[in-house]
Amino acid sequence: MLDAVGWPSAHVVGASLGGVIAQKMATRHPDRVRTLTSLGATPSPGIGGPRLRTLLRVLRANWRASGCPPWSCTEPKIR
Repeated sequence: MLDAVGWPSAHVVGASLGGVIAQKMATRHPDRVRTLTSLGATPSPGIGGPRLRTLLRVLRANWRASGCPPWSCTEPKIR
């Protein structure tokens, strides 16, 4: 894609599986990746697997930080 638009490099952002893909891009083509922002991704698809309570706590905190009203960030709604 970078070649198609004529860019030598770019800032790369990926979330979840996109974060894993962005990490692979950065390790395989470090000269093309200016910065890497990997959101909600582990260094390897096989690493991680947070417990449900930890995952719910993180999701709730992230949603509140992004402006989610407290009544919408309840555990039953997140589940």
